[in-house]
Amino acid sequence: MKSFLPLLCLCSLAMAELCIDNKAPRFEPKNKPLGCYVHNKTMPDTLNGLSSLSRPGFNFSDPYMVNRDNILMDDGLCVAHCADYLFTFAALRQGEECRCGNSDGLNSYIQVPDSQCNTTCVGDSASECGGQNAYTVYGNVVAELPEIKVSKIGIEEKVTVLRDLDHEKLYKGCIPDSLICHRETLMQETFDMTVETCIEFCDGHGFPNAGLESGTRCICMKSFASTSLLHPEECSTSCAGNSSVICGGPVSISVYAVDTQSGLHPGSPLKPLISTIITAVIVLIAAIIILHRSRKRLARYWARLRGKTSPEDVILSYSVNAKDLDAETTQITDSTTHLTTSHANSDDVVKIDSPTKNNSAYNLT
Repeated sequence: MKSFLPLLCLCSLAMAELCIDNKAPRFEPKNKPLGCYVHNKTMPDTLNGLSSLSRPGFNFSDPYMVNRDNILMDDGLCVAHCADYLFTFAALRQGEECRCGNSDGLNSYIQVPDSQCNTTCVGDSASECGGQNAYTVYGNVVAELPEIKVSKIGIEEKVTVLRDLDHEKLYKGCIPDSLICHRETLMQETFDMTVETCIEFCDGHGFPNAGLESGTRCICMKSFASTSLLHPEECSTSCAGNSSVICGGPVSISVYAVDTQSGLHPGSPLKPLISTIITAVIVLIAAIIILHRSRKRLARYWARLRGKTSPEDVILSYSVNAKDLDAETTQITDSTTHLTTSHANSDDVVKIDSPTKNNSAYNLT
């Protein structure tokens, strides 16, 4: 049976397009299923983990079904979805229904012969996804995501992060992964991926949108269809490099706008640098103003250090007409350091030298 998984365009740094086996990368369960189980209807259903995550105004689908644009459920997608939300068990029924359970998830279930789980997964004919009334159950799913770090945050914090994504300035929404192989796309994958890493990567190559998928994959896009937005629950994977942030899902992409206006992105190392530069400039300007206002004091202090006298300590020299000291017709010249008083048409001059400005003793010559 031909797989219905979509085409995914993966391009190298040289923009060389490559479709991998006509399939999108998919998860494989690490372990074999525990077996086939049916619900003991005399007890409350304990495979209700997804519905228990619902909060007022923010609901989770239970069962979780991926039946959009030929992206269809398989065992890997169900295990990945339950693992993303830190559940212990993942269970599949009727080929396309996925449910999750905590450590008590099988308390109300009874194991039955595997023959009752004979329905193949709609997304992978090589795997079985339960039966009409029976579940194919996988255990210990928290540790089954290949090569991806297990989230270090609790489920309550994770649900809060998902619910508050709409308040993130650069977050544009959750979209399905690409079905078109020949779309211009640039991709990077790393096991320490963060939103900042992806935004910086796409910004450096001139793309306006940065998309994150499966916790490790960064996909740069020129555009995306806002009409195809998914419920936030489908972008369920924590970033491999920062478990407190969401980086898409197994078949879903978290889209962030590259901040082209400022050239910066959340967590950019340039932001603290610019802040430091601005602070330094402000301090420099303040210092210049203070120095400008204090220039006279500094000049006087510098003159004293060089052994020069100040205007207050200057020695005054007087030249006075000896014939008429009290004459009213007197010409006075003051050059700060020398004061001369003379009488018109006089030949005899008396010089009076004073060591200080206020000295009352005069030496007559």
